[in-house]
Amino acid sequence: MDFHYKSDAHSRRIIQFILYHFVARHRQTKQLVSHNEQNAEYFTKYTNFVELAPVCRDDLVLLEPKLQKALGGIGPLILIYKVTTCLHVVDIKTMQTHEIANATYWGNEFGSICSRERLSEFVVLGIDEVDFDVDTSKAAIKNKFRMVQVELARADDFGVVDRTFITHTHLGEFINFNDTVLCYDLNQINLNELEEYESTHKFSLPDVVIVKKTYPRIRKR
Repeated sequence: MDFHYKSDAHSRRIIQFILYHFVARHRQTKQLVSHNEQNAEYFTKYTNFVELAPVCRDDLVLLEPKLQKALGGIGPLILIYKVTTCLHVVDIKTMQTHEIANATYWGNEFGSICSRERLSEFVVLGIDEVDFDVDTSKAAIKNKFRMVQVELARADDFGVVDRTFITHTHLGEFINFNDTVLCYDLNQINLNELEEYESTHKFSLPDVVIVKKTYPRIRKR
């Protein structure tokens, strides 16, 4: 989007607002338009370019090994649960959390492999405690994350096709039996990046990634 301002000071206000609230970077160029030698007046055109990180809340991201190591071994498959001036992410398998700072992101740019438009509805059939230790960070405690094992069925197949999926989720405090959740159905999404990573790094790809709790259509007014 292009915005035009009468002065550079006016444009800086919106730039400061964006940089204060989002993961973004900014650069400025200036060009001499004209000048008056008699009055020593110079007319300069300023162009400000602001770029936002192309990732959003609820996006699924695949991290490169170098960035995983820099972030303390998180990932490779992570979920973005909050976006401020940092990207707040959680490991879908271990519940490890991290904040990817602005400078870190632009030094290791990445995009999402799944966004909200690919979410599918699933029904929770059962919830069990996990049989492994989970390192709980301050961010996990603040956001009330709790790792559990969940049995799911696709909402469209519920009562028709007898197929269920077992997965782990950090949303144990928020979901219950018979709830409807929005998930990334990785069995039905063709993701070349994941297939290549799975084959070269011996990474076990989950069938379903739970993103958040929702409500079925029949409950909506």
